[in-house]
Amino acid sequence: MDAQTLVNKYKKEGLFDLKRRQLLDNFIASDDSKLNELLEKLIDLKVEKDPGILTQNKGRLVALIQTDLLKRQSNGPSGEQTQEEAVVDEINELLTRYVTKVVDDNKELNEELTAKLNEMKQEAGSS
Repeated sequence: MDAQTLVNKYKKEGLFDLKRRQLLDNFIASDDSKLNELLEKLIDLKVEKDPGILTQNKGRLVALIQTDLLKRQSNGPSGEQTQEEAVVDEINELLTRYVTKVVDDNKELNEELTAKLNEMKQEAGSS
């Protein structure tokens, strides 16, 4: 079984989403006041820009923030920035530092992933 097939199997079994959710929950539980501060600032900027957003369901605001985060992450910072873009970039930088620390520097996580992938590889080989 090649590496790509193994990765696809890992994702297909929902293990990638489960691990991502656990990491996100850990990050949220870490009570990072800087993240909360930045999110509050971003929400204030969005409401200032479009006060009508308060009358819509909160899922819309969350979706707008997620979209902004993903777009800025994909496109990267450009020349002159709006206040919103600057806050989004700060949030992305904070999240990137956290993920790098958790994933790259976490021996336990690496061992857990390696063990699970080896287990899946052995199961595929014995089938």
